[in-house]
Amino acid sequence: MDKRKIKTTKSSDGKTKITRNKFGSSYKNSSKLQTVVTDISEIPLDEQKDIFNDINLSYDVQHMISNYEKGIKNFISSLDLDIDIEDQWLVGTLKKDYLDHKGVIQAANCLFEIQCCRSYFRVEKYKEACANLARLVDAYNKFFFAISEATLSIGKNRTESFINKNTKLTDQQYEESFIYLESLESKITGHGCIGRRVKKTIKYIDETFNVTLSERTIKDKHKVWKSR
Repeated sequence: MDKRKIKTTKSSDGKTKITRNKFGSSYKNSSKLQTVVTDISEIPLDEQKDIFNDINLSYDVQHMISNYEKGIKNFISSLDLDIDIEDQWLVGTLKKDYLDHKGVIQAANCLFEIQCCRSYFRVEKYKEACANLARLVDAYNKFFFAISEATLSIGKNRTESFINKNTKLTDQQYEESFIYLESLESKITGHGCIGRRVKKTIKYIDETFNVTLSERTIKDKHKVWKSR
């Protein structure tokens, strides 16, 4: 296991361990998701059973469904649509009139599954209710992806762009690039001429060598090259 990618903290009594994944440059960032493990080996078996029963009872299905519904309706309210959030025909209205809003179709699907869950619980058809609960979880995952897709896509495109672009030049390529840069001194003059020359050189490097460099890199490397 690569311990650089894991952040572990313990409680003051040493019985509870919290683990998070680390990521980013030098693994400086920690995930918001965490795993909590408590050592109950020294607790009597009868008390352990009580602990597990309390944990199981804490998963109130109706409460969980209400939390899903609250999140979905908060999202719909944030869109400022001309709609009654408590309307009994809300699902149909969303699917009919507001498909141009990102995430709305998935939100409507979630509300439909919530309605089905509650209907089955009401008549004590628990098998069918559980099936709808599974579909609700799937629908909510798709809803969350739908409202996050644009942001995720930006990261994906930037990553692909970075991966598909070289970011280094050979010594010979630097030589050619700086000769080109200095050839612009007589062509580009006036206010902001240095910045404009550098930008034109960046474009030249990109088109000639398929390498992307920043203005700062060009300026620093050029300074070193001139001082040789």
